[in-house]
Amino acid sequence: MGAVVVMVNYLPEYKENRVEMIREMAAAARIEVREYCYDRRRPEGGGEAVAEMARGAGRVFVDISGMSRLLIVQIVVALVQAGLGITIVYGEADAYSPTEHEFLERMASEGEATPDFLSSGIFEVAAPPELGAVAMLGEAVRLVVFPSLEVVQMKNLLQEVQPTYVDVIYGVPPRRENAWRPEAARRANSGALRRQGGVTVHNVSTLDYREAIHAMLGIYGRRSMFDRILVAPTGSKMQAVAVGLLRSLLTDIQIVYPTPQDLKPSTYTDGLRRLHQVRIPVLETLP
Repeated sequence: MGAVVVMVNYLPEYKENRVEMIREMAAAARIEVREYCYDRRRPEGGGEAVAEMARGAGRVFVDISGMSRLLIVQIVVALVQAGLGITIVYGEADAYSPTEHEFLERMASEGEATPDFLSSGIFEVAAPPELGAVAMLGEAVRLVVFPSLEVVQMKNLLQEVQPTYVDVIYGVPPRRENAWRPEAARRANSGALRRQGGVTVHNVSTLDYREAIHAMLGIYGRRSMFDRILVAPTGSKMQAVAVGLLRSLLTDIQIVYPTPQDLKPSTYTDGLRRLHQVRIPVLETLP
């Protein structure tokens, strides 16, 4: 099997994804392109479909830089369960939206009704069946969530899941100029969490996926005998990788995701500061 590019096209379509440019680059390099159309509103089976296209490859590189967080989890789980070693590729941006000034300005004018910065609305809280888990009658529900500045995600998760307990994992950026973001996420989500009981707070790196895995394993070790654990990968892309690796090994965890109704690609990241590669070896999955 020669070099193959598996390209994911998204529905609804956004011209900012530059699909045609990728086709042209692959054609110029004489690399075969296999395309998969991922409908964000019907995400079930996305990981298996991509893994099937990659079957037979000696090395699999997964570029998560512009990928849906739910699809990251689906692909990681499917590739690990297929017995493939993978290398995660992530492009760390020069700048992330919003800026601190933009956030403070919007908070000052709108308060708890914080507007969506990168997306708007929620289509539904997706629960792909391949990432589901058996629910026991009368079991307490524990939601593990990675808050962002998109407050509508937290509000919809709490409303739909109705958790008994919530473990809130705030992301700590690696660069000093983004150090304001964890406190901003706390402030933005404080209204949604104010009436929620049983909240426990954790802080982990947005970049080092091992910290997120360690935090979630701690929660699982302490509470899996008592609670049904649901994880929402709404944080950074590398934290979504951590969720995928965890779900690959612990199949009694359920993944849920508040699917945005509409995205705002023009407000996303800018530039490329550094390219990260993380090699994930073949893992022994549980039956």
